[in-house]
Amino acid sequence: MTKLRVLHLVNSFRIGGAEKFLADLLFRGDWREVENEICVLFDEQPSIQEFDQAECQVHALKLYYKYDLTQVKALVRLVNQGSYDILHVHLFPAQLFGALASYLTSRCIYVTTEHGSVNRRRQFAAFKFLDAFVYSRYTAVVCVSNAVKGALIRWLPGLQHKIWVVPNGVVTEKFCFYADSREKIRQDLGLRQEELVFTIVARLHPPKNHHVLIKAFREVTFARPKTKLLVLGDGPLPIRRELEQLRDDLGLATSVTFLGARGDVPKILAASDIFVLPSKYEGLPVSVVEAMAAGLPVIGTTGPGFTDVIVDGETGLLVPPDDPNSLSKTMIRLALRPEERRRLGEAGKARAREHFDIKVSTRHYEELYFSLM
Repeated sequence: MTKLRVLHLVNSFRIGGAEKFLADLLFRGDWREVENEICVLFDEQPSIQEFDQAECQVHALKLYYKYDLTQVKALVRLVNQGSYDILHVHLFPAQLFGALASYLTSRCIYVTTEHGSVNRRRQFAAFKFLDAFVYSRYTAVVCVSNAVKGALIRWLPGLQHKIWVVPNGVVTEKFCFYADSREKIRQDLGLRQEELVFTIVARLHPPKNHHVLIKAFREVTFARPKTKLLVLGDGPLPIRRELEQLRDDLGLATSVTFLGARGDVPKILAASDIFVLPSKYEGLPVSVVEAMAAGLPVIGTTGPGFTDVIVDGETGLLVPPDDPNSLSKTMIRLALRPEERRRLGEAGKARAREHFDIKVSTRHYEELYFSLM
């Protein structure tokens, strides 16, 4: 059987949630009837070499600036010469380039994935006309969660008939590799055996609510001494300094550690006891899925995106966003109840493997692609 040829178009190879998912999808997914290639708007040689090593054909349009629309003709040429069956576009402005290219290609079907429930364009009514045009050029619009779907339909109700929901997946098996190395990893991080470790993995961005977490954690240290909070993720220096100042003002300098962006997240999760992400909203909280895959009990919020992943009371716990008091009570609850931690961790791990493994995402995308042919 001839395989479908799919070209994925993305802005760049900069590390981000959507880009990381795409890399896992293309190179760790169980593709059986699809041949994937990738095209980036910008030429970023180090990452392109990584993709080349994964035996994926990589193309770069080499834009000089973000909206260099003169390169649409290069995309059209690539699509026509490559005889692709599907152009699958991720993120804006790649979505705009794909929409414009669709006028000059014939046999290719256009698909786009919406990765977030919030973006700056939706703050301005004028952009609704631009988005309506862009999405009208796609045969299918994939949303990574029901929260993302709901937000998009509220913005553009006419899209409802063409929306599919396909959750982002993770390589669940790589979050189990280090379970037997937990004590050694904790030693390397300077953690004592008796210390209980909370961890958050999120960029330092106001909607992630790090300040809420730090305030809540102060109460946890009173109820359960010898407790640590590891903060993984980076962001603008002023935000980091503000959060570090809050930590110091609350007397938590020795209890809260900012580790910055790390490439060894599976190891850090193996050394942790409880995962917390108190965001106002998420598209789909991939870091929560990763923590569940590692067998950690997780605490999220009732904000958009979380209920697609966490079944409250069964595979994790949910609290209202922007509520340090509720968050601290829930953190203390898990800190003092090891049996509940074990139960939630096991159930969450099973849910991550069944519903959010990257091979499950691959299967859903293959079904989508063939349904459109």
